[in-house]
Amino acid sequence: MRDSLLSRVAVFVLCLGGGCGWARPAAAQSYNVTTAGDLAAAIQAANAWTGSGPFTINFQTSGTIQPSAQMVIGLTLSNTSGLVINGNGGTIDMAAANGGAGDRAFFIANGSIAMSNLTIANGKAIGGHGGNAAGGGGGRGGGIFVANAAAIPGIPQLPTSVSLTDVFFLNNQAN
Repeated sequence: MRDSLLSRVAVFVLCLGGGCGWARPAAAQSYNVTTAGDLAAAIQAANAWTGSGPFTINFQTSGTIQPSAQMVIGLTLSNTSGLVINGNGGTIDMAAANGGAGDRAFFIANGSIAMSNLTIANGKAIGGHGGNAAGGGGGRGGGIFVANAAAIPGIPQLPTSVSLTDVFFLNNQAN
C-alpha cells in the first residue's frame, strides 16, 4: 500500500515538473544564424514549425551569408503566426549559388513572412526553355519569388503574404 501511494506521488511530482509527455505547442521559436548552413537549417525548421507563436530567424552577423541554392519557404497549415527574419544589417549574396550560375534567394510558397534589415544581392532567376512550339517558364523573382498558394488546387495551404522593412535588393535579375 505504501509503495502504491509513493508511486502515485512520484508520478504526480513528475507531471508537475513537465515530464509527463503531454505536449503543449511552444509559444515561439527563435534561431540565431551566422552561416549559410545555419540559415538553411533554420528555414527547414521554420517550414516544419507547428507551434502557436511566430518562428523568428535572427542574423547574428552584419556580414555576408552565401547560400549554395535558393531557400524555399512553405509553412505548415498550423503555423498561423508566420516567419520573421531579422537581418540585423546582414547580406544574403547569391552570386556563388549553383556553382556560380546564381539563384534567387527565396522562393516563398506560402505563409506570412516578415523580413527586415537585410540586403539580398546577386539573385538570379532564369526562365525555362520552351520546346515543341511550347513557351518556356518565366524567369521571375531574381531576389524573392512569391508564389500564389491558391494556384495549387486540392492542396490546402496558408495564404501568402510578405512584408519587407528596410530590405534592399542589389544587382538581382530575372530573365
